[in-house]
Amino acid sequence: MAVPMLFRGYAALLLLVGVLLAPCRAVADADMSLPLQGANAAWLRDPSGQLVVADVVARAAAFQAMQDGSLSKGYTRDVYWLRLILPADLEGRHWLEVPPAVLDDVRVYLPRHGGGWEERRSGDRLPFSSHEAPYRSAAFHLDAAHAGQILYLRIQTTSMMAAVPRLWHDHALRAEADAELLGFGLYLGLMITVALFNLVGWFMMRRPLYGVFSLFVICDVLRWMALDGTANQFFFPHHPAIVATLVTPLLGALGITGALCQISLLQLDRQQPFLLRYYYVVIVLGVLIMLTPLIGNVGLLSTVFFYMLLFAPLLMLRAYLRLWRSGSLASRLVAVAMPVHFLLMLPSNLSVLALLPYDPATMRLAHFTDVPLVLLLHASIMLRGREAKRERNAALAASQREREAREEQGQFLAMITHEVRTPIAVIDAAAYSLRLLDQAGADASPRTARYANIDLAVRRMKTLMELAETHGRLAPGETAVEAAPLDLAQLTRETLAALEPAASARVALSVAPDDTLPPLRGDARLLYFALLNLLDNSLKYARPDSRIDVAIAPRTRGVVWQIRDFGCGVPPAMAEAIFEKYHRLDETADQPGLGLGLPLARQITERHGGHLRLDQGWRAGASFELWLPEAA
Repeated sequence: MAVPMLFRGYAALLLLVGVLLAPCRAVADADMSLPLQGANAAWLRDPSGQLVVADVVARAAAFQAMQDGSLSKGYTRDVYWLRLILPADLEGRHWLEVPPAVLDDVRVYLPRHGGGWEERRSGDRLPFSSHEAPYRSAAFHLDAAHAGQILYLRIQTTSMMAAVPRLWHDHALRAEADAELLGFGLYLGLMITVALFNLVGWFMMRRPLYGVFSLFVICDVLRWMALDGTANQFFFPHHPAIVATLVTPLLGALGITGALCQISLLQLDRQQPFLLRYYYVVIVLGVLIMLTPLIGNVGLLSTVFFYMLLFAPLLMLRAYLRLWRSGSLASRLVAVAMPVHFLLMLPSNLSVLALLPYDPATMRLAHFTDVPLVLLLHASIMLRGREAKRERNAALAASQREREAREEQGQFLAMITHEVRTPIAVIDAAAYSLRLLDQAGADASPRTARYANIDLAVRRMKTLMELAETHGRLAPGETAVEAAPLDLAQLTRETLAALEPAASARVALSVAPDDTLPPLRGDARLLYFALLNLLDNSLKYARPDSRIDVAIAPRTRGVVWQIRDFGCGVPPAMAEAIFEKYHRLDETADQPGLGLGLPLARQITERHGGHLRLDQGWRAGASFELWLPEAA
C-alpha cells in the first residue's frame, strides 16, 4: 500500500468516527448533564472505612465543599463520603451517575419518608446485570427526587479515587451511553485491525517490533475495556472479579510493551545508556505492577509509574530531535506522534495523580487519542519495514555483485594465466635459441628473427597487463571517469604507433576538419584501450594484408569513431553476443584472445555516455561505430 493512500485511509476512518458519533453526541449535548458542585456537593474522608451513614450525617461540619464538582484523591485505600443536595433546576433529571467506571463499591443513601436511609449499591465489583441501568459507570434512578433533597454517597476503590456526580434526564443518559458504545466499537475495530496487521507482519517478516507493537495495542485495548466497564458489560457481566483482577496487571503489561516499543522506535542503543536504563526501570516497574495481586502495593507502584510517564517526554527530547533531523518519514512520524500524544494525555495523567481535578471528558479524550497515535506508529513501522526491505534487497544485490565479481575475477585471472604461458614460452624458446646461436657463432639473421619473436611476446604480455589494469578500473560500482579534454585524432595516432609496424601500415586514418568536430572530454587512457581492442579485433579477423579504415567524423551532437575491416564479418545473430564477456566469434579460431576486448570497449564507451555498436549495413566485413557525446 502506498504511503499517501495509507494516510488517506486513516483520515477517512477518523472522519467516519466523527460522522457516526455526531448524532448521538448532539442528543446528549442538547440536554447536558447537570454536575453537582459548590454548595450542592461536599466530601468527607473516612480513613478507617468504619463509618455508617448515621455517623456521617452527624459530622456535617467536617464535610469540605467540592467547588469544581470533582473528587480527585489519586491512589488511596481510604473511603470517601459525598453529601449531595439536589439543585433547584433539577427539571426532571432522575438519574444520578458517578463516573469513572473503575470504582469498586459505590453506595447511595436516600432518605425514607418514615425516617432512616435506603441503601442501594453499584460499582464494578457487582455483576453488570445487577446494575440499575445498562450503563458502565455507577448510576442510580432517583424515583421521587426533588429540589433540596440530601443524599449521601459512599465510595471505596482499589483504583484511583475520583468521582464526578452528575444528574441526567433518562433519554440523555441513554444517548450518552449509545455514543460511548458506538465510539468504543469504532475504537475497538481500528485497534484490533492494527494489531492483526502487525501480527501478520511479525509472522511473515519475523521482526520483533511488529510482535511487540501488536501486544502493546492489545494491552492498551484490554486495559481501556477494563477501565471503562466495557469488559464487564459485554464479556463478564456475571463475573466482575475477573476484570477487577486484570486491571492492574494490564497496566504493567502496557508499561512493559510500551517501553520495548519506544526503545525500538526511538532507536535507543548503548550510546544512550541513561535512556536505556530509564526504560529498563519502567520494564521492571511494569513487572512489579503485574505481580501486585500477589505482592500488594498497587497504589504506590501505580503512582510511581504515572510519575515516570510525566517525565519521560522531557528526557526523550534529544531523541525526538535526532529522529526529526534524520529526514526519514518513518522517524519523523515517531518524533511528532509521541510528544503530541503526551501533551494530549497530560491532563488525564495529572488527574490520575490527583494533580488536576478528574474530568470524564478528559479521560475520554485520553482514551481516543490512542487511536491516532497507534495509526501513526503503525504507519511508521510499515515505512521502517519497507526501508528495511529495501536495505536488505540492496545488501543482497551488493553481495550478489561481489560474489559475481569474485567469480569473474577468478575466471579472468585463470584466463590471463593461460594466455601468459604462450608469450613466456616464446621468450624462453627464443632465449634458448639465442644462446645456442651464440655458441655456434651464427650470423645475425637468425638472431634478428628470434629478437622479433621476443619483442612480439613482450608486446603481447604488455597488452595483457593493460587489459588487467583496465578490467580493474572498470570494477562494478565504479562509474566515474577521469574526464579531461580529448583529441581523438592524436589519440588514434598514438594507438597506431603502439601497433607493430606491419599492422600499423594496414590502417588508413581519415579525420574530419577540426572546425567540424565538437569538443570532447573523457579518460584518454581508457579510450586508448578501447580503440586498441577494436583495432586488434579487426586486424585478427580481417583478410591478411587487407586495409583497415579508421574514420573520425561529427555525428548528432558528438563524434563517431568508425573502424572498418574487410574480412568474414559478423553474422546478424551474433551482433550483440560478441559484446558479452568471454565470448569469441569463433572459439576454434587460431587467434589469441580472452573474449574481453569488445565487452570492455563497450563498457568504456558507456562510462563516457556514448555507445558502441556493430554497423550491420557494412557487408564487406565488420564495421564498429563508437560514438561519444560532445562536452557539456
